[in-house]
Amino acid sequence: MTDNAALSSDAVVLADRIGELVACMRSAEAELGALLVEIEQRGVMELFGYRSAARLLEHLADVPKQAGERMVKRARALHPGRNLDGSPIPALAPATGAAALAGRVSNPMIDVITGVLTQVPPEHHAGVEQNLLSFAADAGHKQVAALGARILAHLNPDGAEPATTEPATPTRELFLRRKRTGIWELNGTFDDETGTRASAVLDAIAERRTSDEGPDHRTLPQRYGDAFSDTIDLALNSPDLPTQAGERAHVMVAVSLADLKTGVGTATLGDTGEMSAA
Repeated sequence: MTDNAALSSDAVVLADRIGELVACMRSAEAELGALLVEIEQRGVMELFGYRSAARLLEHLADVPKQAGERMVKRARALHPGRNLDGSPIPALAPATGAAALAGRVSNPMIDVITGVLTQVPPEHHAGVEQNLLSFAADAGHKQVAALGARILAHLNPDGAEPATTEPATPTRELFLRRKRTGIWELNGTFDDETGTRASAVLDAIAERRTSDEGPDHRTLPQRYGDAFSDTIDLALNSPDLPTQAGERAHVMVAVSLADLKTGVGTATLGDTGEMSAA
């Protein structure tokens, strides 16, 4: 036997052993999930004094509570349960539960199948589940998810019904902050309509303009900054601008007559700081 043949034989043996161990792990986890569902039905508080099966698993197996909750939620979909009044709850995916106990499907595969079945009308559950499981025998969970999407599109070609609720209030937030240097920072978030209108206004005002001094060499951010300042001036000069205490909105600047004439010195800008007299 050549070296390559020996390596190939060893690889097959190792791969087979990996498959066996993975199947054992899957089967054990599925059996553990089924046991947790049974404990839930009997009463985890009465049996063990814990508020939930996930808390019990966290203590006994030293696993994070979130991981335990995912395991219990997955197991509920695979095994029948009972309501508080004792009435039975059929399993969402019983055939997948059997395949899980046999170690034939992974957790991602289970999540894909149960996720599809939650969107399928009950009368189609058995057929759709069988189709997905048959395909899963030779495919990965991503391929099964793609098949599930095609099945859902076939069962509901028109898509989900449009929501009847009122549209959400548009998101509009604006933050304006003055730094100690006298520079103001502006940032915000707007809905699409407001952003589109603001962009249209700024684009119109921010166009390059050639003057007697030569071409306009301002960068786009600089032109947008100047356009925003010009937009503020337009708003302040609008006759529809609301008044404050009966007066039009204005900015108060205090400066001495001498400094105002010479342009040398400082002026007080409202209650926010100082600016040059010039």
